[in-house]
Amino acid sequence: MPERGRLLALVPDEPAVVEARALLLSCEAVLWFEEGRSGFVAGEPGDDVVAVVGEVRSEWIDEAVRRMKPGGVVLAYPKNLDEVRAALPGWKVERALIFDGAGVRNVNDAAVRWLEPGEVERIEDAGLRDEMTHALRWTQVAAVWLDGVPVAFCYAAWMTERRWDISIDTVEAYRRMGYAERAVRWTIGQMRTRGKEPVWGALESNVASRGLAGKLGFRPAGELWVLRRGGS
Repeated sequence: MPERGRLLALVPDEPAVVEARALLLSCEAVLWFEEGRSGFVAGEPGDDVVAVVGEVRSEWIDEAVRRMKPGGVVLAYPKNLDEVRAALPGWKVERALIFDGAGVRNVNDAAVRWLEPGEVERIEDAGLRDEMTHALRWTQVAAVWLDGVPVAFCYAAWMTERRWDISIDTVEAYRRMGYAERAVRWTIGQMRTRGKEPVWGALESNVASRGLAGKLGFRPAGELWVLRRGGS
């Protein structure tokens, strides 16, 4: 679609807009835009993330939100935050910090490998079993294995031509033991063989996530805002 190429020019392949660009690149994404406006709204049907970039109509945001899963979020950026907030009165707003991992050291680790779909049942936590089952439908998931049990996970939540956005989690009993860091460093190495560098996003309130990003060597690269319905 020629118009999709025009919209991609609004979100260059940089860390702070990785989600918006990934949505544009997805053939499943629904777009709202028009000639003469330097912006768009993008979301996937039934998904839980909508990105609002540049100058848009408030009714586009309304329509995207109606299609979104309950509990989903809307992403806004520094130049349009006020307009998005006005279109979503009563929604909670929180700043998210974005980090670039181009300089992060990757490592080989014999305890980490890709999780196979048939191995999901070995995950002790039911919520994580559901999350990894869902993730494996569209991406690979790296797992740290301990005594035959997967205890920490890393996968690409979003992906563009040159970047991928990190999603991690750890079974609660194994947290704060360094397993998530090992999963991340191994996955970074795997993704670099594909020409893709990591991006880390953390809500400003998530001190632990921001701390791990710094420990791994990620550098600040921008910001965006996450809007949620009041009470969600």
